[in-house]
Amino acid sequence: MLYKHVWRRTTHIKIIQKQNDQIKNWCLFLYCSFVLIFIIRLVNIIIAHKIGNVSNDNLWMPALVWIAIFVKIILSPEILFGYDILNKTINSTTEKMVLNSVWNIEGTSLPISSNKDKKLEEKMKSLLMVYLHQIEELSFHTHTFRNPDLTIDDIAATLKIPNSHIHYIIKFHCNESFSDYKKIVRINDATKLLENGYLINHTVESLALKVGFSSYNTFIIAFKTITGVTTQEYVKRF
Repeated sequence: MLYKHVWRRTTHIKIIQKQNDQIKNWCLFLYCSFVLIFIIRLVNIIIAHKIGNVSNDNLWMPALVWIAIFVKIILSPEILFGYDILNKTINSTTEKMVLNSVWNIEGTSLPISSNKDKKLEEKMKSLLMVYLHQIEELSFHTHTFRNPDLTIDDIAATLKIPNSHIHYIIKFHCNESFSDYKKIVRINDATKLLENGYLINHTVESLALKVGFSSYNTFIIAFKTITGVTTQEYVKRF
């Protein structure tokens, strides 16, 4: 099931592909760990059988492997919980960026060649984090992205930020296209509505239109790609 539905699943949305790769690496890590524990125990049993003495002196070896697994789980909870962790992070009030993997803060996603963009780069260094927080606030705490015709210029106008600044951020500091970024925000909006019982009195088609998708099929594909499940499967969790 993992091989067919997760490991070989591809998507053009980079953040989702990264999560799929994490799941694959996590499964391989666990599998190799369990095989290692099995081999250690098997060798111990064979040695004990040959010398006729059952000893627990070597139990520390599989114990170390279990400790490594435990530490890995603590350090990487998103691998176990996936999109649910992303939702909780978005809901929490924090100084950190919500979509760290979407924004390229340390550098630029593309090389800057034009003199105009180079001049803007110097000006944006002190403003970048402020702008990114404002964009995420608009994305996850307002209904702005429910507008199906939303453009980058609309965001600039709403935030009262120069158009050139927003275009610069999306072009050079966003690892996703603006189209894919809108999908991520809208699917998050959809999951919140589902969790609050939206489908009790409404249809999936109306949900797609409400959060800003222009068609039902586009919404269904984006929802399954980003969350890994269908809308009905998502509702069953709650």
